[in-house]
Amino acid sequence: MKDYERDLLNARKRAGRKVGRKIATKAKRALGSVDRIRKKQIEPKVAKKTGSLILKDSGPDARVREYGAEIKAKGGGMLRIDFDSETRGQEGSFIAPGSDGAPLIYAGEGDDARPIAILKKRVKRSAVSKSKRLSDIAEDHFDDYLDQIEEEIENG
Repeated sequence: MKDYERDLLNARKRAGRKVGRKIATKAKRALGSVDRIRKKQIEPKVAKKTGSLILKDSGPDARVREYGAEIKAKGGGMLRIDFDSETRGQEGSFIAPGSDGAPLIYAGEGDDARPIAILKKRVKRSAVSKSKRLSDIAEDHFDDYLDQIEEEIENG
């Protein structure tokens, strides 16, 4: 009986590693054209004691990406949304209302002034489509995972 349990555990570990890589690859593709660092935050793990497959997305926007969210500024403040990652944290020269009335932060003076960020009281971010969610990608591979465990048991 102990041999069977050990073989089953090892089969689950091997299957988890194989299927986990496939799921992580698809999830990284679903992220689109984000930077490499963000894509590295999606990684499959296999628990040593149980052989369970665990998919970990440690990105700062992982939950918002999956389920959507509304972010509100605290205490009557404003949220700064930068237009470009290069201007993140850059001090603006002045603030003026944009065409929709929302305050824009400008850099530069006179004719050289250009908007670098917008100030908002709340920002709503929609969830990604079902086909791009890590949880749904993993669910699509569940049968493959079970088949792989069976194959690993048979092949030893």
